[in-house]
Amino acid sequence: MMISPEMFADEYRNNSIEEIIEVRNDLINEIKDLEKIVFSKDGNNEAWGICPGPDVQYQVNLEYLSQICILLSEKYNEEYEL
Repeated sequence: MMISPEMFADEYRNNSIEEIIEVRNDLINEIKDLEKIVFSKDGNNEAWGICPGPDVQYQVNLEYLSQICILLSEKYNEEYEL
């Protein structure tokens, strides 16, 4: 089961900037992997048998990335903005 993008980001609200950057990088890597599947002309990939499908996972991960970037910006402003 997938959670809302806001709840996803809230899970990392107390993490350090370095940890949030790692989450961001992991999401980017997962998005890249999913792009290979969803933009492929091969509909026979076994990933399409998973629920939710790679197309939904792709969209949700993009929304997670958006919220993580907002959180990262907020953390940056808290810690480094003069």
